[in-house]
Amino acid sequence: MTDNDVEMVDVDDVVETTAPKEVIPPLRTLAHSILVPLTVDITQPEEEPNEVQRIQRILESIDYHHKGMKENLLRIFEREKRRIILEASEREVALGQQGRKPGIPRREEDMIIRNMEAPANWNKTYNLSSEKLASYKIRGIPEGAPISVRDATVVHLLTVVEKSLSELNSLDSFMNNKIKSIYIERLAKEMDKVAKEQQGNRQQKS
Repeated sequence: MTDNDVEMVDVDDVVETTAPKEVIPPLRTLAHSILVPLTVDITQPEEEPNEVQRIQRILESIDYHHKGMKENLLRIFEREKRRIILEASEREVALGQQGRKPGIPRREEDMIIRNMEAPANWNKTYNLSSEKLASYKIRGIPEGAPISVRDATVVHLLTVVEKSLSELNSLDSFMNNKIKSIYIERLAKEMDKVAKEQQGNRQQKS
């Protein structure tokens, strides 16, 4: 066989045909975000703690689980964002809409940078409400007019980001105000009880 007999193969074609296609199922539930790995072997006996130590361990466990759930939620929503982008890319190719749009004008680019560098106004909220996101319109496109896959994907991604922020804020509020606060109050009462007992013991000895 000579060099002339060897068929030349495009590397891009090989990558495209051999690379496995990533399939990400749509996000339907956040229930699995509650699953956080254990850090201790709960099947092994341990020294019996006093009440103060027991509550302190509970608080440490709450903080650990809280942190783990937040990390899980971030991974879940990041995966959903990736799914949306992958599906949009496939739709663009199928509809012949692939290709980037021209960049924004330099004047608008400078304005965006100035706004990003400006100090925050603490008397103003910067969060987009669900109503505003739902009615989000790409500038320059009349209301009700069909929009490109890419523009529709931007709206979809904004909705996912808002949902993720809402879930993270709800988790913080629930863990801190509904659960952790109970044990903080119990710990304070128990430590006050221990302090009074120690004071009484000292008075008896004197």
